[in-house]
Amino acid sequence: MNTHLNHTLIATIATLMLSTAFHAVAQDSNHSTNDYRWKIELGASMDFLQDKMPQFHHNKLGGGLYIETRYRIGETPVDVGLYGSWSAVPRVHRTSFNGEIFDENNQPIGTFKGYGEGDVGFSAVNVMATVSYNHRFSRHCEGFVGAGIGICSYQQGKNWEVIGEDEISFTTVDHGGISLALMPRAGVLLFNHLRLTAGYKMQEKGNRHAFVSVGFVIPIGKR
Repeated sequence: MNTHLNHTLIATIATLMLSTAFHAVAQDSNHSTNDYRWKIELGASMDFLQDKMPQFHHNKLGGGLYIETRYRIGETPVDVGLYGSWSAVPRVHRTSFNGEIFDENNQPIGTFKGYGEGDVGFSAVNVMATVSYNHRFSRHCEGFVGAGIGICSYQQGKNWEVIGEDEISFTTVDHGGISLALMPRAGVLLFNHLRLTAGYKMQEKGNRHAFVSVGFVIPIGKR
């Protein structure tokens, strides 16, 4: 599937999810008893289930940090917010090498060859608008389901260890760019402060991954 179709699919799914959430508002405006208008959340994520790519030998567990500000709309069970995150999802790539060695003046001083294994670090910064539909199960437990849509600014770098006739280590930064990003997610808020979330970031292929996160929520401004 090409990039244009990927972006079209993401945009369509995002529109459907946002429409569903706002339709739920019209159907039930008194489903949540949350008393706070604003919330700020700070947290960390564990990232895994990277999208399969044939050039990588295996994936490693990644992680990230995030911050989100949310606003509860009127007396409805819907939050809208702004989400920002940084994440790193490493992979392992194996290949053969045949090349030249250069000195500090960029002059060739020899050659090397061997079989290399590289840790390929995919890192991304996300900025997204979010929407969540909330349902209060009890005084201390509120569930939610929602999505975010925005951009992903990504970069890929490799740290190589080449073993063969020579042993050599080096780092390369291959490329970076910006892609559209969609983040379906769901979870629970416990005791108005502890938020547990599971979701998936659909974005540039090398940076797609599932995640679970734990956040500390600071409620502000009773309504």
